[in-house]
Amino acid sequence: MIKVDIFISHAWRVHPEWESLVKMIDSIPDLTWRNFSVPWHDPALRTSDELGLKLIEEVFISQIIPSNICLVILDLLKQKSSRRWIEKAIFVAKENGVPVVAIYTDQKYLAEAEELKIDEVLELSYDSIEGLLNRVSTKADFKYV
Repeated sequence: MIKVDIFISHAWRVHPEWESLVKMIDSIPDLTWRNFSVPWHDPALRTSDELGLKLIEEVFISQIIPSNICLVILDLLKQKSSRRWIEKAIFVAKENGVPVVAIYTDQKYLAEAEELKIDEVLELSYDSIEGLLNRVSTKADFKYV
């Protein structure tokens, strides 16, 4: 059994790409993991409001720092509003020594990975995700519930 804590990029809403990656990770045998990226959104907090933005950013940062890895879903860049959160996730992860790996399904976003200065890029596939998580995980004597 191995364990890993993961932050997966999101923009405060559940996206099909995010759901697909989570399901894939869930299906890896002998892996127990904590999903630090569960999208959370309080409709009372708005990014257009200074206090709301500050509170949302603090929650976002607190999700990334304890993670073993930050997975950035490049395909989310198709929505312009996602870019600021992806850039922030990369910045926070790098500032705190959390490795950043970009995941893509659509090759048209590959150029973005270089622009965002992401070191490793993987196509979304079961084998690539399993291999990555095997590299960054540690032995577990328990299963997360």
